[in-house]
Amino acid sequence: MVINPVNEGDSSPLSGVRVLNTRPDAQAEKWDQCLRQSGATTLRAALIQIEPITEQDTEAWKTIGFRMQSLSSYQHLIFVSQNAVRHAEPWLQRYWPAGPGPHLHAVGGATAKAIKALKVIEARGLEVAEPGGSMNSEALLAQPTLQALAGQRVMILRGQGGRTLLGDTLQQRGAKVDYCELYRRCFPQGVVSELLKGRWGRSTDVVAVHSGEGLLNWDRVIAELGQGDWRNLPVLLPGERVARLAREKDFNTLLVAESAADQTMLEQLLVWRQQQTCG
Repeated sequence: MVINPVNEGDSSPLSGVRVLNTRPDAQAEKWDQCLRQSGATTLRAALIQIEPITEQDTEAWKTIGFRMQSLSSYQHLIFVSQNAVRHAEPWLQRYWPAGPGPHLHAVGGATAKAIKALKVIEARGLEVAEPGGSMNSEALLAQPTLQALAGQRVMILRGQGGRTLLGDTLQQRGAKVDYCELYRRCFPQGVVSELLKGRWGRSTDVVAVHSGEGLLNWDRVIAELGQGDWRNLPVLLPGERVARLAREKDFNTLLVAESAADQTMLEQLLVWRQQQTCG
């Protein structure tokens, strides 16, 4: 467990608040910085581990190769996460077609920024469509360029499994949809013992999860540790869909941000802290 403290006596808005940063390692540091700059103490214990698909995963590896070699036949590429961008990079560098290539779409601003930073994309000055401040499939599906898709081919780059709303809706709009699954999400081994070392359960502890899967893994940790009282800790969540899941799992104090963007999550946390202080 990585613990990043702040100075005693700090008057920053989140001074005295300890936040569990559950993001996968590749995204955890940026979120840590946002929290610490506002005065929070952070504890890092990833609840989701990202593992790339490798050549040892024979069939899945072959499928990725087949999809990437066929890039020129797609009109649209949709990246669902920064992880999808990172694991797609070597394939795109190798197989991007000679012309402009497919239209690029991202679920969220951070993912769009990651796509634009890819050498193969940056060199061509390609644009990336993304739904502004929202970071979900519903917002992306509202984009004008994804409405009339009859006869068009769409590749969705993502991890194994996950929601089917995006692909199902695009198929209903006439698209031929293929998935390119570049990584898998796993429950990290050892996270339970790490949390025990962190001595969780204070009134100023907040658990920040950025996805429904992260919430389910937090629920699993609570069950494995027999710490039912941790359901009373404030849980910072990215949107109403994940909040509904939290209610089903009997979490009691929900801080619901509009999206999973770090800044948006932070703003909701600051609102909660201000309400606590005023109350």
